Amino acid sequence: MTGVPLMTRHAKHLFNLFITLFRSNDDLYEAITSLDGGNMELLAAGLPGPNSTRIAFTLAAAQQLKAYGLDNAALFDELTRRFPARAALIAAVRREYLGGLAEETELSPSSPEAVPPTDVDIAAQEKIMGDRPTFLDVDYLAQGARTASAVVKLRMRFAAAWYSGTAFLVAPGRLLTAHHNLVLHNGQIADEVTAQFDYERAWDGPEPEGQVVPCRIDTIRGEAADDWAVIDLPAPQNDRPLVLFSETPAKAGDRVAIIQHPNGLVKQVALHNNLVTFADATRLQYLTDTLPGSSGAPVFDSRWRVVGLHHAGGDLNIPGTKQLVYRNQGISIGLVRDRLASHRLTPD
Repeated sequence: MTGVPLMTRHAKHLFNLFITLFRSNDDLYEAITSLDGGNMELLAAGLPGPNSTRIAFTLAAAQQLKAYGLDNAALFDELTRRFPARAALIAAVRREYLGGLAEETELSPSSPEAVPPTDVDIAAQEKIMGDRPTFLDVDYLAQGARTASAVVKLRMRFAAAWYSGTAFLVAPGRLLTAHHNLVLHNGQIADEVTAQFDYERAWDGPEPEGQVVPCRIDTIRGEAADDWAVIDLPAPQNDRPLVLFSETPAKAGDRVAIIQHPNGLVKQVALHNNLVTFADATRLQYLTDTLPGSSGAPVFDSRWRVVGLHHAGGDLNIPGTKQLVYRNQGISIGLVRDRLASHRLTPD
């Protein structure tokens, strides 16, 4: 899933929320025009036609609401009324979106007491911009770089065709990935699989070659229903870190990063726009970017522990409902850990 260009931070918040909640342009249009606003006719006139793409229409809607001052509490109240089952997600976005606005209102220059005296230390006026701090220890960057060494590019051959995916070390000689990377829906197992370690570019460096290691096809084990599989290497990679599973499940409102090989490219990390929108014991859904080739990548929490196994993206159902939303999805790692244990595939 690619990002959406030319959006302000505020418009991007609304864009992602609208894409998650509304199934069609018509539904979004009806919700917008139900709001009370003196400039509603002008706002509606600035929207593209109903046959435009969802992305174009939704982006325009977010920008128009911002331009006409209707991106306010009443908008979030209306969304909560329409989607009570998604109240927690709407509340999380509302706090992040409107939090800065509340600070600006408190210090509005329209009242004399809001003007700070000239001897005030301006640095002391700096604020948290969202509903929670986003500070991380600087070691977060170093730990992420170390953890990335355990993530590999997979190449799978089915007959004469080659495909790419992502996998990661869960034992010195064992990789975890998505089941559909190794076994097709008809049960056909890949004829050949290789793992490419260190396929990552140094800053402004040349295209790397990495280290290509053949995988043992006879060791493939997994389950199609929950889309996980393991495959063994011919020898342990004892000098590399192992990706650690989190004991704490992800929840809606968390932020997750994904180290991956999108489109088979050199190793990438997706950190921006990374809100978890849904999580339960089996699935988690998030706005973190992925592309084909990212399946099998580890989904990390803020301490670089795995909370999910990425496996899908696009128009997906919220688990347990028929509601379609546009997002990415992973298998909750607690489920994968339990299934590995039941098959006696966990490391000693």
